[in-house]
Amino acid sequence: GASAGVNLQLPAAVIALPASLPVSILANGAVCDGATNDYAAIASAITAAQAIKGCVVFPATGHTCVFNTPIVVTGTACLLGGPVRLNYGGAATTNCLTVTAPGTSYSVASRLQDIFVDGKGNCTNGFLLNQLLDSYLWRIRATNVTGVGILVQGSQSTKIELPIVSGDLEAFGTVPAMGIQFMNGSGTGFPNTDITIDLPIVDSLTSGTGLSLVHFLSSGINGGTSEGNAIGIDCPAGCAQNKFDSVFLEANSTDDVQVAGYNNTLLNLTAISATALKILSGGSNNTTQGGLFAPIYVLSGAYLNNFLFCGANYGNAGGISNAGTSTTILGCKNAYAGAPYPNFLAGDLGAAFPINPSVGQVFTLTTAASNVLCVASAGSAQSMCQWNGSIWQKP
Repeated sequence: GASAGVNLQLPAAVIALPASLPVSILANGAVCDGATNDYAAIASAITAAQAIKGCVVFPATGHTCVFNTPIVVTGTACLLGGPVRLNYGGAATTNCLTVTAPGTSYSVASRLQDIFVDGKGNCTNGFLLNQLLDSYLWRIRATNVTGVGILVQGSQSTKIELPIVSGDLEAFGTVPAMGIQFMNGSGTGFPNTDITIDLPIVDSLTSGTGLSLVHFLSSGINGGTSEGNAIGIDCPAGCAQNKFDSVFLEANSTDDVQVAGYNNTLLNLTAISATALKILSGGSNNTTQGGLFAPIYVLSGAYLNNFLFCGANYGNAGGISNAGTSTTILGCKNAYAGAPYPNFLAGDLGAAFPINPSVGQVFTLTTAASNVLCVASAGSAQSMCQWNGSIWQKP
């Protein structure tokens, strides 16, 4: 009789599988014993994977692959570690591992996962990632380079999750000058836009900068740490319209955060180094909200309209100093109980509404400050600002 039959038609996802099959570097001749030069096998696997729009698969944890020639992937890259350590064993070079797009094009839908590059002191930069688009980078890590651990140029709509440049996780033999840096694309000249960085770990750069956001627009950093560096986050003039949320910053010898850009929002940061936040000349329309800040310095040369909606401002040697022009300061707690008192040393303050908790001291202003409006805390008959030792009354 007639059989009910069996549907032998494969799902579309299975039919398409050969185009995404992994290409193993071990199958291409790599040894990954920490001594043998595996560059030829890695290059061969990259070529084979690009031909089928597949992914290069590196061996799992416990393997160290050596490459004596810098790795360059032009076009879309898919490099998957297990994780894997890649030790550079060649002569001095600029970039250990490069993913780039030619000319003004983009490397679309690139993916890097669990790749750990050790420059052994002979690479300026660990990773150069130039002109990526709609790409995803997960737990890429660089160490022992002289310049930048992870350098990103002119990329768009890309997510970078758990990038690591850390001397805490493994002591640096060579300390990078910068952890993660964002610059214009080498071919397009365009800045990085719509970049999401989740949980970066950047530390122990000593005299270097953790996160250097030179050309960084409409992007965000969520969580993570930048500590034990000279500067935690540097947001210069080309850094604008970004959001930095819940980043932990401490033990940075110069500043936790420097801002000379505009329209940036700093949410819920924990910044407790000697100088937590410094708004430099050119910084305008930046906003802080919530979080925990040690001294805040809005320099007198700063541009207009910065808004400090503080969480707790508990300063080491001072609170909010040199308040720039038309700075608004709302809800700042002076929880620092010792002398000298946190103060507004100078500047034109649009409004200041400090809140003084019982454990703290009042805010002190000098004659250089102007246009200050202070209000009493709830239930108090006096203002919470002082003027040269006398109570500053509401104007």
